Amino acid sequence: DFPNYFGDLKLSFFSLFGLSSINSAEVIERFSWSWIYFVSYNFFEASIIMNVIVGVIVDAVNDSRNEISKEDNEKENISLEELSKQLEEIKEILKSKKV
Repeated sequence: DFPNYFGDLKLSFFSLFGLSSINSAEVIERFSWSWIYFVSYNFFEASIIMNVIVGVIVDAVNDSRNEISKEDNEKENISLEELSKQLEEIKEILKSKKV
């Protein structure tokens, strides 16, 4: 009865998206059983949106953790290099004292 709303898959998704914002409530009023499809679509749509939001948050946290880990590794490498230089200096001093 509503081919301009549900003629093919693209129109159906567009119509369901419009119904999620209550633009075309006459379809629900005319077919009392159609609320099942709209509720399930809204649940599906909300699940996808929540997954995208959680994915963005997890990705941002993971990136910041990797950045912090990289900075810590660089600091450790610098301190190891400094320690090895100091050790070489101590060896030189000990060699010069023995001679």
